[in-house]
Formats: sequence, structure tokens, C-alpha cells
Amino acid sequence: MPRPNGDNSSPRKKNGSKKKSSPGFNWKGIVGGVICVLLLVGAVGKFLKGLQKGREAMTGPAAPEASPLPATGTASGEAERSWAFSDANAMNQSKNNLRQIGLALENYHLVHMAFPASSLVRDTDQVEYMSWSISLLPFIDQSARYNAYNPSKAWNSTENQPVTGVPIAVYANPVFNSTGPVSHFAGNSHLLTVNTFTSRSSISDGASNTFVIGEVSAGFKSWADPSNVRDLSLGLGTAPDKFGGTFKDGSHILMADGEVRFLSDKTDPSVLKAIATPAAGDQAGSF
Repeated sequence: MPRPNGDNSSPRKKNGSKKKSSPGFNWKGIVGGVICVLLLVGAVGKFLKGLQKGREAMTGPAAPEASPLPATGTASGEAERSWAFSDANAMNQSKNNLRQIGLALENYHLVHMAFPASSLVRDTDQVEYMSWSISLLPFIDQSARYNAYNPSKAWNSTENQPVTGVPIAVYANPVFNSTGPVSHFAGNSHLLTVNTFTSRSSISDGASNTFVIGEVSAGFKSWADPSNVRDLSLGLGTAPDKFGGTFKDGSHILMADGEVRFLSDKTDPSVLKAIATPAAGDQAGSF
């Protein structure tokens, strides 16, 4: 009997099929992706450039770092400005260092009821065995170094070299590339004197009108050197015997009341003399 139409029970012949080839690289997709990335990078660059132009339109173009000023005569050879710091960074760090020195002087004064002498000189042999900066070591977290110091020997003796021959960060200004134990601060020669301890109460011109420590830009001495004092009444500048010249428009000084002030290079000479002398009967006024 013939099988009805549509009966699937009869065997069917399999259709022949071709073997599919494995897909290759989609070069068009890769090229297109690269182009998209390049276009995106270009767009971001234009966007950032637009932001910069907008900022300069409101605030002006960014100022370049201040050019370095020359500084010579260091205790360890020529000193140069450091390119690792902008003037703004160095100014802040130097100001903070002066504040630490001011706090050390305050604590020293609380203990001894006076500021340290610029130097202590032994009468018997005229040996300089102490300086204002060595005296402050216990008050700037350098007690171990102070205890290792031998006051029976000169400050620059071989015995004291392990103490005085190393740098002290608080006495340094990072704008300079000085090496060795140099100080970028000096004392007021009218206030810090040899074998004399001056109390704040004896500053008749007022502690807020008299400075005690200031920044220098040349003629650097060892931080431990008892002769590390200068006379501000000689004027400001980069000479080895003067204060100032540290930054573009002036330098910092530490007043006897602990305040750090910025002293303009254009400060009147009469003002410099007034803040240098502790008991001359003159007043500095505003500066």
C-alpha cells in the first residue's frame, strides 16, 4: 500500500552542508576603534586647553617661578638656589623654621629668664664654647645632640665635630642648595651679645619693636658658629654682612615677641635701625 503523503517515517536524504570557515581578524573594527580613541584624546586635549584659557582670562596666565638670586660665601662653598622649591614653598618653610626658633627662644626664656648670649667665651683661655644656636638645641628637639656636646671644648673642636659638623634642618632655608652645617639665619648683634643674657623686660623699646633673628642670603656660617650675628642697621642686601635679599621682595625676621614679620627690601633705614636696637628710645612704627 502506498504510504500517505506527509508520512515522515520514510528515510530522508540528508542535505549536504559546507564546512564554515573560522572567522578572521576584524581589521575594519580595529582601525575604527583606534580612530575613535584618537578622536577622544584630541577632544579631551581641546577641552583642557579651553579650561586653561578660561582660567587665564579670569586670573591671568600662571606666573613662572622666580629666578634665583646669587648667594655666595657659604661655610661649605658656593650656595645656589634650589630648583626643587618655588619661592612660595621655600618662603613658607623658612617662615615655619623661624617660628620654631621663636618658640625655642620663648621656652629658653621661660627657663633662664633671658635670651641666650650670642656666644660664651671662657675668660681663662678665650675659648668660644657656646653659641645662641647651640643653646637652643634642647628646645628644637635636639636634646640628644645637646647632651653629646662638650662645653669644655671649643664649639669647632674635634671633640665637638660630631655635634656641630652636621646640618640642622630648623636652621636652614630650603631655597638654597647649601651643603654641610650652614645656617641661613643670623642673630641681631644688638640683642644677642657676647657673655650677656638679655631679658625681654630689659628691651625698653618693646619686644614687638625689636627683632632677634633674621634671614640672610650670603656669607653663611655654621649654625653653631658663635659669630653668627649681624647688624641690621647696615641695611638690607646680599652682602655677607647684611640681612635680607632672600626672596624677590624681601625677607623674614623674627621679633622678640615671637612674631614672624616679612621685611621689604625697600624698608626705610631709620626703621631698620629702630628694630635692630632694643633700648635706643626709638619706635619703628608700621613696616
